[in-house]
Amino acid sequence: PFAIEAPASGVQRAFTPDQTLVYRRRIELPADWAEQQVALNFEAVDHECVIFLDGKILGRHTGGYLPFSILLPAGTTGGELVVAVRDPSDT
Repeated sequence: PFAIEAPASGVQRAFTPDQTLVYRRRIELPADWAEQQVALNFEAVDHECVIFLDGKILGRHTGGYLPFSILLPAGTTGGELVVAVRDPSDT
């Protein structure tokens, strides 16, 4: 499978347990990847996140400081990727 490594979010501030951080970016995949299985690799997201592509949920992850992957739907060539993150345990 092909894998996409996104740059770190660059968040340099704390946020409160009631806030949601929304990281948004457009992704474009090479046309010849459309028939391949493509994974988005995350080095870590602390603590709870939901990953969307063009408004549809791709997956969820809970945990801190552990890598995980989310598979893109077959035939994906691009779209708007959104990662919504909450950390209710951190004040």
